[in-house]
Amino acid sequence: MASLLCRRGVGLAAAALLGAAGLASSASAQCGNYLVTQTTGTIVPGTTDIGNHCDDCGTPVTLPFSISFYGTSYSSVTVSSNGYINFNPADNAAIYNENTYCVPYATLTGAVMFPGWTDGYTTNAGFGIFTGTTGVAPNRTFNIEWRTQYYPGNGSAGFEVALHEGQPGFDFIYGTATNGYNSSIGCQSPGNTASTAVQCTQPLPAAGTVLHFDCPTTFPPSCNLSTNPGSANQGSSFTALATVLSRRRASQHRAGGLAECHQMWAGERSPCTTTAWPPT
Repeated sequence: MASLLCRRGVGLAAAALLGAAGLASSASAQCGNYLVTQTTGTIVPGTTDIGNHCDDCGTPVTLPFSISFYGTSYSSVTVSSNGYINFNPADNAAIYNENTYCVPYATLTGAVMFPGWTDGYTTNAGFGIFTGTTGVAPNRTFNIEWRTQYYPGNGSAGFEVALHEGQPGFDFIYGTATNGYNSSIGCQSPGNTASTAVQCTQPLPAAGTVLHFDCPTTFPPSCNLSTNPGSANQGSSFTALATVLSRRRASQHRAGGLAECHQMWAGERSPCTTTAWPPT
């Protein structure tokens, strides 16, 4: 049989084979980048005051379970009064300042989550950063909640990061913010080789907004097309067998000719193609 490549094949054979074997969840745990979807929800109030009551400072926090972020496992973080979570202690001095930039921030060498990066201020009574764990192992969620102001003590803002046990995804959850609490939102990998930016120095999302960050769950498939016979005159009939491999499924489709051969993916029909005749 002759072999052809379908139009949407993009060389993801390794990932495709993993998915075809039912190993998508294992592969997705090594998340190289994140997609964001918006939903709704409310902040789960933290119950433990981590002692962050300051201007431009960070507080180390030990996680109750390890999490995977950009494919690396972490068991501790540093939480900043300026509205971010730092995964590399060596970066602390570089970012403990009142300036807000856009994501990615090239000065950083480690991974960072930015739920509300701005010139935060947690000094006054009633403000600070609070944590709490909900659920039962192995399905726990660790919440990191900011109850903060804008320097030097103006307005107020509430937002939270929810980290989920055994899952690469995480959530940014927003409460009420006043006084034009402009912030940058997103995340970036070590060395900022990958990043996801939601906004740059804009007001926080409306109360009740949840931004869910997660690995992509679908990828363009790898598709191979075989024909029998391997060559034919234009206008003659032959049988084409298209094999589609993806993280979600592997399937085969027979057609009576090249023009009728389609790959199936997420409800789409994309015709297979070849640049030569007869097919080789």
